This record gives sequence, C-alpha cells and structure tokens, in this order.
Amino acid sequence: MKRTVFIALMMILSAVIAFSHPPEIKSLAYDPAAKLLTITVVHNITTTRVTDVTKHYVKAVDITINGLKAVSAAFTYQEGPEGETLIYKILVAKGDKVAVTGACSLAGQGAKEIVIP
Repeated sequence: MKRTVFIALMMILSAVIAFSHPPEIKSLAYDPAAKLLTITVVHNITTTRVTDVTKHYVKAVDITINGLKAVSAAFTYQEGPEGETLIYKILVAKGDKVAVTGACSLAGQGAKEIVIP
C-alpha cells in the first residue's frame, strides 16, 4: 500500500514538473536618478502543455536588499504568455546587493542578483 501511494505521488510530481518550468529573471536594472528597479521576468508558457496564463504564471516575485526582504509581490495571472516586466521604486545605496526571486505557479523558481555600482 505504501509503495503504491509513493509511486502515485511520484507520477503526479513528475507530471507537474513536466508541465511547468521556472521563470528566469532575465534582467535587473537600477536607475539611481529615478530610484527605479526594472525587472524582466521571462516565463514563456507557449511551449508548455499548460498555456493558460491564469493557471501557469509567475505567482510571486521577492526582492531582497542585503539579505532583507524589501518587496514581496503575489500574482494570480501573468500579463502575457512570455513573461512580465516589473518596475519598483526602491531606495538603495552604492554597494547594496539586490536579489530578485521569481516563482512559477506550478513548480520552480529563478533568481538573479546585482550589486549597485
């Protein structure tokens, strides 16, 4: 019985992973004059089996500055089938480390960081 349940769970997990992929934080750019962080998240769902942007989407984006959470945004859909561009007004200083993590609604996450020049 335990083995059957384990095999069933593994098959379900494999199916979820096969139908999803993590978002990629393609670019991070900070404009110090405007104090704007622009994040480009690529999450192309057109090549996956789940192509509905209300079921397969970037569900969360977290921004940390020097390891401290600054922004935590949750989403219920994705604007388009290829990803999102997000803009946040944040205050950072030269040398600060800004890290961004994006999570898929089905499975996986991607991350990128920059050090403010």
